[in-house]
Amino acid sequence: MASETKTTFLFASEAVARGHPDKCCDQVSDAIVDACRGVDPDARVAVETTVKGNTLGLYGEVTMTGEVNYEQVARRTVAQIGYSAEAIDMDPRTMTVTVAIRGQEEEIGAIVDRQRTASKDEIGAGDQGLMFGYATNETPECMPMSHALAQGIQMALRAMYDCAQEQIRALVMKTGKKRHVLEAEGALDHIAFWWLRADAKSQVIVEYEKLPNGALKPLHAKRAVLSVQHSDRVAHCDYEQQLQVVVKSVLDKYAMHSDEHTEYLINIKQKTSGANWTVGGPNADAGTTGRKIIVDTYGGHGAHGGGAFSGKDATKVDRSAAYYLRYVAKSLVASGLCDRALIQVSYVIGQAEPLNIHVDSYGTGDDAQLLRVVRENFDFRPGHMIEELHLFDTARVQYADTAYHGHFGRACFPWEQPKKLSVAPPTAGMPHRQPLE
Repeated sequence: MASETKTTFLFASEAVARGHPDKCCDQVSDAIVDACRGVDPDARVAVETTVKGNTLGLYGEVTMTGEVNYEQVARRTVAQIGYSAEAIDMDPRTMTVTVAIRGQEEEIGAIVDRQRTASKDEIGAGDQGLMFGYATNETPECMPMSHALAQGIQMALRAMYDCAQEQIRALVMKTGKKRHVLEAEGALDHIAFWWLRADAKSQVIVEYEKLPNGALKPLHAKRAVLSVQHSDRVAHCDYEQQLQVVVKSVLDKYAMHSDEHTEYLINIKQKTSGANWTVGGPNADAGTTGRKIIVDTYGGHGAHGGGAFSGKDATKVDRSAAYYLRYVAKSLVASGLCDRALIQVSYVIGQAEPLNIHVDSYGTGDDAQLLRVVRENFDFRPGHMIEELHLFDTARVQYADTAYHGHFGRACFPWEQPKKLSVAPPTAGMPHRQPLE
């Protein structure tokens, strides 16, 4: 009998650093959401940020009691990202900040006002829309392998950046000299990654095997790409090996490095053409809130309803339902009921009940049975989603923390803690697997 041919394919996911201009905007918008919630836990917020050069703009609507200094929040967030000088990225001290934030439009505001006094059973969706949640057993976090690797590289890189910056600040304080003077003197050369700036992008291509039951088995990383902003006082040969070690450590964590198959492409443009990347962030490219929605979610796996998360309070189902659907999908996979799960719901403005609930396990489970489990264990009304995931609790959720390194896959968020499901014994046709540890 002839052996079955394996079905394999290559799939890419990317991630960006905190200093990417679009991510800068996400972080500023979510810092404003948190600031408003800190003053009024029931604040209704929808704020967009744009950046270019040394200019930052804030636009949107806020309904709340109390006041927030939006400009101050923006400057503080930009400084925390690591931007420091107009010539290389952005200067939080001198940048121009434009604020165009007002109260909710009257017709929409009438709905919002009713929502502020409604019970959790009555709170309706803040807008129409459709949302998705996804989970897969490829990784311990129930995230797609390609995306876990791309985000993992950015997290490891940021740890190196933060460590270097802390040492540089200490040296500046000790010597009383400006950073650029210390660089010119070579006084920073003993600090690992001193040359690293805030902007970066990573991309990982994983070779997968598609199993007969619809599950995905990651085989190895085919290519790992990393591009970083750097000081103009280093050459490619000075840092290529250091960055490859960082990237490989992430691949090794997930057993995805292969001596035979994995290729590393580190600042490849500089290596092949000599072109540097010394100017980054908003100086190099304009940025806008919500332009990295695939980076924010599953790296191209699953599906996306199109609505951004950052800058929105939890009554906006673009955010709260997407978090809840991740919670649902991860709970199904973690319980062993399927290997992969994609969940969709949709809403109409002002109504609490979703218009539809859809479950797709890609053949790894019985979808009709899974839908029954979902309906029996989860409540998709906005008030209930908000309560179950503590989305109004400022002590449990700070939205600024979600605005970089992805909204999913990190255990610090309530929606990443799988729910223990009440499940009837499996019926014929519904596979039964051991829950994930």
